[in-house]
Amino acid sequence: MTIFTMLLSAALASGGLPDFVPPPGGIGCEYPLVTVRGAGMGGVEGCAPAEASLSLLNPSASAWVRSTGLAAAIGYSESDLPSRDGKSRFPYVSFVFPLPGGVSLAGGLASRSSFSCTDTLAVDGFTGDYAWEGGTGDGYFGAAVRANPHLAFSLGGRFLFGNLQSEVSLDRDSVGQEIPLSWRYREDLYLRSAWGVQLGSTFSQGPVSFGVSITTDRSGDLEMGRDYLFGGGSDSTSTEIYDIPGEGFAGLTLRPVDGISLGMSWFRRKSLSLLGSRTDAGDILAFGAEADLSRSFAVRSGYSRMSGLWRDGARAYSGGLSYNLPGDRAVLDLSVTHEVWDDSGETTVRLGFWGSERWR
Repeated sequence: MTIFTMLLSAALASGGLPDFVPPPGGIGCEYPLVTVRGAGMGGVEGCAPAEASLSLLNPSASAWVRSTGLAAAIGYSESDLPSRDGKSRFPYVSFVFPLPGGVSLAGGLASRSSFSCTDTLAVDGFTGDYAWEGGTGDGYFGAAVRANPHLAFSLGGRFLFGNLQSEVSLDRDSVGQEIPLSWRYREDLYLRSAWGVQLGSTFSQGPVSFGVSITTDRSGDLEMGRDYLFGGGSDSTSTEIYDIPGEGFAGLTLRPVDGISLGMSWFRRKSLSLLGSRTDAGDILAFGAEADLSRSFAVRSGYSRMSGLWRDGARAYSGGLSYNLPGDRAVLDLSVTHEVWDDSGETTVRLGFWGSERWR
């Protein structure tokens, strides 16, 4: 009778295990979608003709590229956030391919967020240890065209994707017994590509350039699979729809004298609800400057402030350096960003490298 009671209790309990428990903060804090050069200017980019790289904020700026270009970046972070502290990442890769008639094709991928967290929770009468790990990425593929020497437009698709893994160990007291019931399982959550349309435009004449872009709302399939490692549960899968809100960007660059550029940009996004967490609507206002020290070297600095979004009140200070290799066939960029948010004085430091090689 004792064994029968234990088996019956296990069968009843296994049929009522908790649903997927999202991590605190949803998918985690995000990364601004800027190149290393843009990061050195506080996030100001996409509002002046680009020389070799693609800006995910405003792809129309790449319409002025005259030769095929590839860009890539790596990064390293030190932060009070466990998901960032001591972590390296491969945050950016892109290409630009010019065609006859002032048309260029472009595409790129960038890290959007990362997450790493553990917690002990009591859910639906169970107590458990949870460990979450994952992140998201954002990408673009489209075309830009120069309507005339001063004006360009772009049209393309933006897509978000990602995955999250959750390792779970659950315990529950058996009915009328002193022996607890235990389960161990892994949940794999996949954010299948959520596609939307991105429209952009850039104007440049004399010392003034500005650019704007809009990305529509996006939707995709969110798939979850549960794989039991211990406890005799039945593996399961489920699918639902997730939504990513639209974004807007606008920026302005002035060149008061040769070799000096001053810029500002504004990024806006609607409220995001994802994985049981809501991120407020908000914006990022950025200011930056760039100075050519010589034919080969340029330096940058910038400042930005975030209102709402994933880190309300954050302030970021940045600097950067570029080196043009002989023949202008490649460019190496370095940027460092120091970000401070909330009253506790938490900080994060980002270090990145970006390079491109162009073929004429």
